[in-house]
Amino acid sequence: FINVLLIKFVLNDLFVTEVEKNLESLISTLSFAFITSYIFYLIVIKRKEVIRNRETYAVICGLTDSLIENGEHILKLIAKSANREQEVKKLKKIDLDTIERLCELADVSKIEAGNRLDTGQFIIVYGRKKVNFYIEKIYVFMPFLEGEYIKRLSKIQNSSFYHHKIQP
Repeated sequence: FINVLLIKFVLNDLFVTEVEKNLESLISTLSFAFITSYIFYLIVIKRKEVIRNRETYAVICGLTDSLIENGEHILKLIAKSANREQEVKKLKKIDLDTIERLCELADVSKIEAGNRLDTGQFIIVYGRKKVNFYIEKIYVFMPFLEGEYIKRLSKIQNSSFYHHKIQP
């Protein structure tokens, strides 16, 4: 853009002969072509990338929310099985020790009224299968990413709980 301004207004008197005028015209045309192609790039290509990134971000947020809700459901299920629902509801933050203590107290063979599965089977369904489903979907949308989020998802998938084989 500056190139065009310099040629047209500041350096206009330098181009006197026919060859120099043709050179001025060529430089101006190339400058305009560059500006036009850059605007095209911004409007067509970059805008599509921004829209695609927003859509991906929305899907990832939804899948992450589903993972969190799934974890909360599992925690409620374990607390109910351990008869500690009220205690868990009062806690503002739950640490790993609290979860381990609840798991020790939980009766995984307990079947709630109206359910066909016992607590242990529910944990398998919601703790392994659903988590794997959500994580795999996230990997589909974010296969190229590295960072803390992907490391945490990998840690979940590679945990001993996740790979523990449950005997029927």
